[in-house]
Amino acid sequence: MLEAEDRVVAVSHEPGHARITFVTGSGDVPLRGREVLALLADASAPVDVTTRWTDRSGRHGWDFTVPAEEVGTVTSLLTTLPGSLAVDAAVAKVSVVGAGLMSDPRITGRMLQALLGRGIDPLSVTTSQSRISATVPETDGARAVAALHDEFLA
Repeated sequence: MLEAEDRVVAVSHEPGHARITFVTGSGDVPLRGREVLALLADASAPVDVTTRWTDRSGRHGWDFTVPAEEVGTVTSLLTTLPGSLAVDAAVAKVSVVGAGLMSDPRITGRMLQALLGRGIDPLSVTTSQSRISATVPETDGARAVAALHDEFLA
């Protein structure tokens, strides 16, 4: 078995994304989610880092990232559904890449601590066995890469 320090083999940076928040405001979130994701899939709109959420006031919504060049297409599609939209057009994805990453939650913890320690507050995080990604403000992208490199590869 690999030691935790050996699991991360690379850091990647994907600038040029946008984070879209679609608030449904209804209790029928599963159906609205199917509507939202089916609409985007039918238009071949690429979405990533997808999160379903409910806030303390009971509002329901979806957050996801898209390439910046797809924002116009995605927002025009979503305005055909009942709900409200918010777009953060300047988001980057930073990731650590390796093997068995999800098997050791300490790696996600180290990643978050490295970012927070540099004053970078991740907007969202997603994990898999081969990649842990966080979305950060585009202006923090280079600093986020440096923080992750220092934590895992230095």
